[in-house]
This record gives sequence, C-alpha cells and structure tokens, in this order.
Amino acid sequence: MKFAILSRPVGAAPWLLQAGYDLGDRDVVVISEDRGLRKPEPEIFCLVLGMLELDAVHGVFVDDSPQRLPSAVKLLAGQG
Repeated sequence: MKFAILSRPVGAAPWLLQAGYDLGDRDVVVISEDRGLRKPEPEIFCLVLGMLELDAVHGVFVDDSPQRLPSAVKLLAGQG
C-alpha cells in the first residue's frame, strides 16, 4: 500500500502546521504551495497520483473539508 500526504500550508510563522510530525516515512508528501497548486484543483490530485504511480481508481482521498474534494471524486469516477 502506498501513502501520500497532500497538505496546504498555514504559514511558517508563527508556526508550521507540519512541524512535530514525522512525515518522512510517507511515500509522498506534497505541500500544495510548494507546487503552485491547491485543492480542489484537479492538477494537484493528479500530481500526487503521478508521484505515487497510481491511477485514481486505485486511490482513496480523505480531507477534513468536503468542499475540497469534488475534483478528486471526479478523478476516482474516471471523469477527470
């Protein structure tokens, strides 16, 4: 099983949200701002899938805000 984290930054000052978490053990870690993309842009999901070498139908997307997932759902349904 492959595992990726796709996250958005909240800024490095006064804190970095990802600090304190061991993200290095993941297959892929993508901070959207570093790529010039953001959720819900389909390109960001395609980027992560490409880095994992997976087709969307073999993935599961989880987010804490449902409004960021419509383009991911379309990819999973083969419409993206």
